[in-house]
Amino acid sequence: MTVTESQTGIYGAKRQTWRRTSPRDLLKRMMDENPDDDGVRLMRRFSLAVVDNPDMIDSIIEYWFSNNYRSLTFIPHADQKEKAALVRNAEQIIKSRMETLVLLDMVLPNGKKLRDATGAECARFAPKVGKLLKKVAEKVRPTQIVGEVLSEGQLKKLYS
Repeated sequence: MTVTESQTGIYGAKRQTWRRTSPRDLLKRMMDENPDDDGVRLMRRFSLAVVDNPDMIDSIIEYWFSNNYRSLTFIPHADQKEKAALVRNAEQIIKSRMETLVLLDMVLPNGKKLRDATGAECARFAPKVGKLLKKVAEKVRPTQIVGEVLSEGQLKKLYS
């Protein structure tokens, strides 16, 4: 199910936990496996794990959208025009965020941005981070720098 196919309901925040790929389960597992990590480290690990996983991204967007849609549409004393405008604004924010995602700025586990990483580093982190780095490693030679070989547009094509 994609975000556009979901039906926003009272239990939107809970619905994302029913998915086969649950961001909440992933975070819990990361916390169990890395008990000494603080919130910043866990967030970095989590971001890297979900960035090229469309199911996780859909689940996270659905969670955010369901909560914000509900809060925007249940405004006391707001007329329908005002509610519709608020919903359109929320939808535009989501669309804009997805369009402005900069993959070259993704931070790898070694602290480097993807743009500064070598093909060898991408290959090394691919098993932990995911499919995008595997695809990048196939395009970038081990000693080449990702940002010198691939553009943001090329990365987005690999991502999709």
